[in-house]
Amino acid sequence: MSVPEPKASGRVAVVTGAAGFIGSHLVERLVGAGTEVRAVDCLTSYYSVEQKRHTLRALELLPGCRVIRADLRTCAMAELLDGVD
Repeated sequence: MSVPEPKASGRVAVVTGAAGFIGSHLVERLVGAGTEVRAVDCLTSYYSVEQKRHTLRALELLPGCRVIRADLRTCAMAELLDGVD
């Protein structure tokens, strides 16, 4: 994944399903626009978990992206959303 260096926008976003096709591309675009991103995924087995792990490893390399492995049904939502725009 090649994303331009972020332009600091001061924005913080949460992207769920970040290991999937749409979620990972959304994370790339947001980071490229200077948004700090919390990329959340619980690695369900809907399709290849190994592919999802590969995607998350790539997202972890993006400046301004924090990968969080969490299930939205059971995680601490207040903590996840703290400071999000």
